[in-house]
Amino acid sequence: RIYPSPSLRQQRLISLLLVSLASAVLPAMVQAAGMVLVALNPQTPEITLKREDVADLFLGRRKLYAGEVSLVPLDTKDETLRESFYQGVAGMSSNRVRAHWARLVFSSQGRPPREVDAETALASLLNDRGILIYTFANRVPPGAKIMLKLD
Repeated sequence: RIYPSPSLRQQRLISLLLVSLASAVLPAMVQAAGMVLVALNPQTPEITLKREDVADLFLGRRKLYAGEVSLVPLDTKDETLRESFYQGVAGMSSNRVRAHWARLVFSSQGRPPREVDAETALASLLNDRGILIYTFANRVPPGAKIMLKLD
C-alpha cells in the first residue's frame, strides 16, 4: 500500500514529538552514563582546581598554569559526555557553549579547545604534560590525577 506524504503540519508535529522525546531521554542517558571526572596528566606539577577554574579554562576566559606548565583543555566529540560536562561545570548546554565559542571566534578573541574522540583524549592525557580532559569515571586511565568530580 502506498501512503501519501505527510503534510507540513504533520511534519511539524512529528518534529515536535521527536524533540520532546529527545529532551526527556537525554538526561536519563547522561545519568545512566555515570559521573564525569576532570583528569590531568600524572606528571603535571601539583595544582588545585575549582569548578570555576575548569569552566574558565574550557570557555577560554583565562589560562591556567601548574608551575611552569600551561594547562591545555581537550574537548570531546561524545555529545552525551560533552553535555554532562558543560552542564556540571558551567551550567551551560553544549549548544550554548558552541554559540559562546562562535562569538569569540568571530570577534577574534579566542579559539575553542581542540575536539577529539575519547581514545585520543585518553592517549594525549598520558603522553603530554598539561593536558586536561573530562571523561566518565569508568574510563579514567590508571595514574591520572583526578582534579574534579561532577555529579
